Amino acid sequence: MPQTVFKDKKGLTLVEVLISLLVTLILFLALMQSVLLSVNMNNRNQLRDEAVNVAEERMRELRSLDFDNADLADTGGAAVADGTVTRNFRNFTTPFTFNRTRAIDNLGAGVMTIAVTVSYMNIRDNTCSGTTNECTTDGDCSSGQTCGSTHTINSILRDSD
Repeated sequence: MPQTVFKDKKGLTLVEVLISLLVTLILFLALMQSVLLSVNMNNRNQLRDEAVNVAEERMRELRSLDFDNADLADTGGAAVADGTVTRNFRNFTTPFTFNRTRAIDNLGAGVMTIAVTVSYMNIRDNTCSGTTNECTTDGDCSSGQTCGSTHTINSILRDSD
């Protein structure tokens, strides 16, 4: 019985298949890295949005008070502790704590400025603002820096009387 010999070599060799699989693997690893980066950035943005919500809620509370309320006492622009707010965030088992401070400066003639600042720890990189130092409390950071991130909302309040 005669043997049939194929003269055209249209098939792939094992080496060609392995090289194509290796290139595909490298592409998938690069895509996975970009997916992880986007998930991390999404978490950071949502955490920042939650901090903005906490600051806005407190600012609304302060703006709704009477002008001579004790919570609106002049602090000379110095930050005063204004409590903490704890919120559950996505699938994290530990709730996030947002530390609030307020600074009120009475400008006279029934006008004052209010600044509400919210500070919070970052999700993964617990570093001092503006540096790469590791931190667990603000005391680990240089003066003027906070452990994690901050968001500040400013407003001017006028006496309606």
